Amino acid sequence: FRTSFRSKGKYYGGMADELEGLGAETGGPTLAPAAALLSDLITFAKKKKLTKKQHVMFNIADMATAIEVGNALCRKAAAGKDGRVSAEVRKAAARLFAGEALGTVLRCARQVAVGTGADEDGAMAGRIAQIDSLAPFRGAVADMDFIATELAK
Repeated sequence: FRTSFRSKGKYYGGMADELEGLGAETGGPTLAPAAALLSDLITFAKKKKLTKKQHVMFNIADMATAIEVGNALCRKAAAGKDGRVSAEVRKAAARLFAGEALGTVLRCARQVAVGTGADEDGAMAGRIAQIDSLAPFRGAVADMDFIATELAK
């Protein structure tokens, strides 16, 4: 949190740019808007003095955890085969987690922006609404089936 705020959003904003540059097969482009939203939401929470509220900080922590883990998985997927797990299984797992992370960030962002009543002008709610919340579901069942089949071998 401190790193992101002190960098004026560059930490998660920069991460979003890097994730966007990864191939779609890694889940990076699915996770990128979530990282960018987290960057904006941290700035929003600080400006609105919401960081003194425990519930807000828990939501920010949930979002940051999802983004950090998703970022690591997407980068590993981009790196290819590593150890016993095939590159294709790693990519499918990264895509699935990126979708889950996006869902977590959207849910928590709504709780912070709308649930606190701090988004008087609706700008943050509008920012949240711009993100394609259905993107993670496209191909998710196929990825789950693929992983299950590969793990059963």
